[in-house]
Amino acid sequence: MVNAIPGGPRVTGSVGGDPLLPNSAFRDASSYAMFGLNGLGVRFMQSSNGIPLFQQTETFLDRNYYTVIGLPGTGGNVNPITLLDDHTKPSSGNGALHFVHATPTFNVPIKIFITDSPNPEPSSPSATLSFRTDSANLPIPAGTIEVVVERASDDAVLYDGTVSLADGQIRTVLLVDKDANTVDTLVLTDRN
Repeated sequence: MVNAIPGGPRVTGSVGGDPLLPNSAFRDASSYAMFGLNGLGVRFMQSSNGIPLFQQTETFLDRNYYTVIGLPGTGGNVNPITLLDDHTKPSSGNGALHFVHATPTFNVPIKIFITDSPNPEPSSPSATLSFRTDSANLPIPAGTIEVVVERASDDAVLYDGTVSLADGQIRTVLLVDKDANTVDTLVLTDRN
């Protein structure tokens, strides 16, 4: 579970009654937890007073891994997304990056360019995402990966930075709010 709610109160996120994300602030994330099958309640509530902000039953399939990301909803509520994680091992010498557009300040399509540093930025994006969507795992040679995020409508650069990636690693990169003009990244460690 991840708290991607900028400027919100501390929240507790739970699955099946287990508080995986207790008293969490913006950018806090839990590690993976194992659960039984089907029909588990996903819940976010304010940590200070227990007021529910979101509650829903989700179907989780056996032998799969999921990431639940708490995002801002209307009226101060939480409107999370649940993503099925792909842990297919990248080919030898490669890693993979999985991007999630989780920045409500930029609720517009964004383009993501990745290249193994110091190669020049490719001419076409590796992925184009709308708010609340994610990319497939994008394979790339292991090493220091240059990541550039642009607003699709006018190519304004919202983020320019690097992510380290070892051979065989998969990292989920959440694009989260930073300020009115830029986004930041929150890199999650996948199973491998």
